[in-house]
Amino acid sequence: MPGAMFMLGCGRPVATGGGLHTATFDPDEDALAVGLAVLSAIAHRVNGAT
Repeated sequence: MPGAMFMLGCGRPVATGGGLHTATFDPDEDALAVGLAVLSAIAHRVNGAT
């Protein structure tokens, strides 16, 4: 089955926490809105919506 993936950066300009997969990881939660918009656009396109 065809597939795709994309990377969603969620780091902050100035690191305030630990790295990915650590107890002190502190992602920039504004990235969630970007990821949601991308996934929503993909779902709409796959389903024929504009």
